[in-house]
Amino acid sequence: MQRGILTLTKDELKALLQVFDVTKYPEMHLVNKLQAAMDSQIDPVSLEISEDELEVMNDEFAIPSPSEPESMKGVRQKFTTLMMNFRGI
Repeated sequence: MQRGILTLTKDELKALLQVFDVTKYPEMHLVNKLQAAMDSQIDPVSLEISEDELEVMNDEFAIPSPSEPESMKGVRQKFTTLMMNFRGI
């Protein structure tokens, strides 16, 4: 399993948590990582994320809309970049 570092600002993390329903995945360690990141005073936060965790979160995203906040656009771009790194693209 591949792992990488996902660095998000607090605004991006908040945007992610608005679309990723952590209650659907209570058994995943990912939920603890996201909650700890939100509780942290550090901005931006860096999270060690597996390819599987990234895919689970990405599956929760709706189709992008023109009115999507910039913070969510940043999350999508960072997810895309990390996924490309995992796949050697």
